[in-house]
Amino acid sequence: MKNKLSKRVMAGSMAAVLAAVGAGTYGFEQKSMSEVKAEEEDTETLKEAAETVLGDTTTESNGETYKDESVYVNADASGKVKKTTVTEWLKNTEKGSVDDETVLEDVENVKGNEKYKEGSDDSIVWESKGKDIYYQGTTDEELPVNMSITYKLDGKEISPKDLAGKSGKLEMTINYENKSKQNVDVDGQQTEMYTPFTLATAMMLPTDEYTNVTIDNGKIVSDGDKNIVVGVAFPGLSEDLGLDSSNLDVDIPSSVTITADVTDVSVGATYTMASANLLDSIGLDDVDSFDDLDDSINKLEDATNQLVDGSKELAEGTNTLNGKSGELISGVDKLADGVTAYTDGVAGVADGANAINSNMALVKNGVSAAVEGTGKLATGVSGVQSGLNTVASGINTAIDNLNKSGENIKGLANQTALTDKEKQQIVSNVSAGLDQAGLSKEQKDAVDTAIASAVNAASDETNKKVAYAANEYSEGMSGAASQLSAASSALTTVDPANPTATVAGGVAAVSAGIDELQTKLGTGTADQPGLTTGVEALASGVSQLADGANELNQKSSTLKSGMSTLKNGGEQLVSGVGVLASGADTLASGIAEYKSEAIDKLADAFGGDIGKVTSRINAMKELSEDYKSYAGIKDGMNGSTKFIIETEAVSK
Repeated sequence: MKNKLSKRVMAGSMAAVLAAVGAGTYGFEQKSMSEVKAEEEDTETLKEAAETVLGDTTTESNGETYKDESVYVNADASGKVKKTTVTEWLKNTEKGSVDDETVLEDVENVKGNEKYKEGSDDSIVWESKGKDIYYQGTTDEELPVNMSITYKLDGKEISPKDLAGKSGKLEMTINYENKSKQNVDVDGQQTEMYTPFTLATAMMLPTDEYTNVTIDNGKIVSDGDKNIVVGVAFPGLSEDLGLDSSNLDVDIPSSVTITADVTDVSVGATYTMASANLLDSIGLDDVDSFDDLDDSINKLEDATNQLVDGSKELAEGTNTLNGKSGELISGVDKLADGVTAYTDGVAGVADGANAINSNMALVKNGVSAAVEGTGKLATGVSGVQSGLNTVASGINTAIDNLNKSGENIKGLANQTALTDKEKQQIVSNVSAGLDQAGLSKEQKDAVDTAIASAVNAASDETNKKVAYAANEYSEGMSGAASQLSAASSALTTVDPANPTATVAGGVAAVSAGIDELQTKLGTGTADQPGLTTGVEALASGVSQLADGANELNQKSSTLKSGMSTLKNGGEQLVSGVGVLASGADTLASGIAEYKSEAIDKLADAFGGDIGKVTSRINAMKELSEDYKSYAGIKDGMNGSTKFIIETEAVSK
């Protein structure tokens, strides 16, 4: 609450300072080229700036005579009072005379010819005739507020006179003292309190002499070749609010400090305005705004307790997070290792896919060659089959010829012995049959030999054995025919002792095998278009596989890089979590300290005593309203007063 009061006081006064600076700037821009005129206008600018800070201190007369008082104080450069002149403006509503009181000496009417008469106890009566009265006088009465200015150059105190023309680091401190005290009733107790004066000091600092200007309680505005500086203070306000006896670190200023780097410096005049009527402008007169303060403080306590609990939970949570962050790093490391292995595997897959893709051309060429060779094989098998059919036909013809020869030989049984010519004719006939059978030379020679032997044997026997021999030979020829028939199923092995039978059997076997081979080749040839199509589809798929593997390999490098970033980020996260945990502990500790050192003390300071604070503000308001005049005012008359303190300049 006290911080709030301090802020309201300073906010109200700073708003006035800004307005004052604006008014002062306007006045400064209107100065003439004459140095004397410039100084006069500078003086007026500073007066306007200081007056604007205090605002309009007068109140409505409400149909009654009102006294508007201005106290002009001339002081030396250190603030010591040299002369006090008071100007009074009686805003007259009476048609006859006006009664007044004053301690002033050398009273004179400054705007008319109206006369006054002195009475007892500082009373005077003006014959106003319904007009306002303007008069002034002097006094040596003590001022309710004093100011003093001290100067330090490069850390050492120096008098204004000695400061003129010097260079260095200047520190100017204006101290204000409130001497207007009264005992007032605060909740039934007599309490000594100050009249709530507000003071504003204005000065102009040439920019060619003053640089890097700062002020602790006020405002600085640069205007061309000069800085307009206005400081504000509230001497006695902290004591009036009871802040001096509290544990709260709240500073309501009672002084102003200005620093600057100076070169060949001059000490200019300062103008200080003081008034006891500033409570209205900063809102401290509205005590109703504090009616709900007690409830607000209770809510603040509850919220602070929740904040303390929340900060503890935050600290516990961040400490738990900090403890688990090691597991996070371990997991991230494992993930990084896995990603590395994965990316390496992806690179291998890409290499393998590229190798397969590059060899698919060989596969396609091989399949095409196989298809072409299969066609040629099928053609060759057809040729073999045709040749075997020819062999089989020849064997059948030979069998027929043998059978006929056998029949002829059987007929020899009824004939006489054959002549050599007839024998040769028989052998020739048989041999001719064998030629048609397509037997090899060795087979044919074997058969010829057998036939010749049989014919010769028949010739050597007697006529009576011719029939027997012929019959036996006929049976032999029948056997030969049977063997030739068997050759169609067993052509693979040739028996020299029985070549005819062997050849016939081989032809038949080969013929059967060729038929089966041709059937299989037909099936294979029918499947060849599908094989070619499948190989082409396989080649296309392998190409897509290679492209995908290459793209995956490229993306995996990004994954690997991202994993590296994640790993580094994880380490930074752990570090940050550690800092967060430390910060959360510090926050929890700070919140607890804030509660114990600030909120608890605030609650203790005002818990149940909000009425006392309100009573103090009411007392301040009454003191402000009661301070109507410095030089004196008649009982029952309303009025206001302001002080203008001007310190003199020191020439170089």
